[in-house]
Order: sequence, then C-alpha cells, then structure tokens
Amino acid sequence: MVGDLDLEVDDLEAACALAEEAGARPLGGHEDEQEVVRVHADPAGHPFCLLARR
Repeated sequence: MVGDLDLEVDDLEAACALAEEAGARPLGGHEDEQEVVRVHADPAGHPFCLLARR
C-alpha cells in the first residue's frame, strides 16, 4: 500500500506519534532491508506514508 504523499523522517516513532496526535489513524505499513514504512490516513481519510531509511 502506498499513499499519495510519502514523507521521509529521521525518527519514525516520533513522527507517527505526532501524526496520530494531530488526528491521523494508522493503517499499516511494511519493512524491508532498505526502509520502514508506516501508512496513515489523515482525518479526511487521505492516505500518506511516513518512512525511515535503514
């Protein structure tokens, strides 16, 4: 699953917490050798991805 907006962050846990504080809800995610991705939906339901490179 890929969102319309992908944001690369340095601290994935902090970014997810901030997004959820602002009203985003987690939808899932995935991990591979190169990155960890968390998919969220904004309050209107639009998906976006937060990702951190390994």
